[in-house]
Amino acid sequence: MTRRTAKRIPGEGLHMHLISGDKIRMRRFEVARIMMHPRILALYGVMWVLLVLSDPSGQAGSPPLSIRLPQYAVGATMVWIGFFGIITGYEALFGGKGRIVALPDWPVVLAVSVLGLAASEAVVVAMSQELRITARVFAVLAVFYFVIIEINIQILNWLILPRVLADLRKDTSCAGGGNDSYDDNAASVLRAGGKTVDLGALLHIAAQGNYVTIVTDDAQYEVPGPFSALLEQIPQQLGLRVHRSHWVARRAVVAHRRSGREMLLDLTYGGEATVALPRQGAVLDWLALPVRSGGVTGADQPTQADAARPDAAPHPKRSRLQR
Repeated sequence: MTRRTAKRIPGEGLHMHLISGDKIRMRRFEVARIMMHPRILALYGVMWVLLVLSDPSGQAGSPPLSIRLPQYAVGATMVWIGFFGIITGYEALFGGKGRIVALPDWPVVLAVSVLGLAASEAVVVAMSQELRITARVFAVLAVFYFVIIEINIQILNWLILPRVLADLRKDTSCAGGGNDSYDDNAASVLRAGGKTVDLGALLHIAAQGNYVTIVTDDAQYEVPGPFSALLEQIPQQLGLRVHRSHWVARRAVVAHRRSGREMLLDLTYGGEATVALPRQGAVLDWLALPVRSGGVTGADQPTQADAARPDAAPHPKRSRLQR
């Protein structure tokens, strides 16, 4: 009899912590697709036009339009390249080891601010044959662009990014290659306790006595049960019922580990879920298999042994849902 060894699966992807305290959660190497999305490219185009018109160069006289056009085009392009290269490179180096890749945004923003400013001023020097900026002005402008980029990141996070991610993840879902793909003909929301929750945002559902806790990408809700009534609304391929009291989305699982005979799933938002003993083999197979649009047939069906186990009782409210 061969012994199963614990397998670690890639984390959800990059979590960027913003100065505002918000967190942008992305899947593995999703940054590259986000940066190439037409909405993001349009934002860069708008910023280029505004910079050309306003010319915040700190100089008494603005260079001619023939210089400002390429100056700010190169600067904006280098900011784009800087974000793309730094974030994707960081994720490639530190991701894929069974843990979330967390990155504070301010060092990245500061680096791309300096990079974009240096590139734009190099264009001015090359075209005018004149050095028009001092070290002091350069430092002030670097801070200025840092603030401007941070403001744009907040606008991106609040207004643009949700639509971009919806577009990208819908495309992935239709292709059958996403971690949370489901039938387009099925309901797209979970209705529970007067709340409407986007199925694609689900991470974890746990029974807590007479109530059920629902954890999504952006929020946590406590709604009346029963637990089984909520699971009936969820397409099979979105996730798996790993315990009588726990359902988890496939994309929410960062890694799994053992504590004695108990098997635990580490989840992206910092919580964990217990796997019932009779389901441990099926869950390991589920984690190892590539995600398919049809899900894992029969893997989430309850068993008599599971229903009879003492550890299948509802999880205490204080345990393992939040750390």
